[in-house]
Amino acid sequence: ELREVVHREYSVEHNNRVEMFTEDIVSACYEAMEDIASDMRVQLKRAAQDGDEWETVKARIENLYDDGTIASRAWIISQMELQNAREATKLSEFENADDIVGVRIHNPDSSTPVTQEAHGVEAYFDEGSIGDQIREQVPENLYRENFDPLPATPPYHFGDTTVLKPIYEEEDDD
Repeated sequence: ELREVVHREYSVEHNNRVEMFTEDIVSACYEAMEDIASDMRVQLKRAAQDGDEWETVKARIENLYDDGTIASRAWIISQMELQNAREATKLSEFENADDIVGVRIHNPDSSTPVTQEAHGVEAYFDEGSIGDQIREQVPENLYRENFDPLPATPPYHFGDTTVLKPIYEEEDDD
């Protein structure tokens, strides 16, 4: 009976998490579509103000948003959302583990100032918000332009390969 309760609770939590991540992916796609639509409106407004011919405007928009550009943007969004889902799930699992006391940001091959600065940053569950602890240790000017506030879990920029690693209780005692 206990096993059924635990399984049911795990299933509900798992389903809620999947639903949340799915909503995040859908929201990110809608935001991208809204950005594209906004750019198209700007192009149309400029064309109307300049008296451009429809074919000129159409060519300009098609040049900005061809199938390859849209597919590339969709791929980047999906990769970032999937990485966020993986890392957020790991963080939740780490928080629920009895022998894990915190997380360490890991990216020894970081390619941007924000991930270079974040590599090795540690945050502990008993010291408050993980996100706040990370933000206190990474200079705001490195992430403000793209990710403000810096999220508690990677990715921290487009194409980021940063991951969270657990800090074990015995490791913390050293």
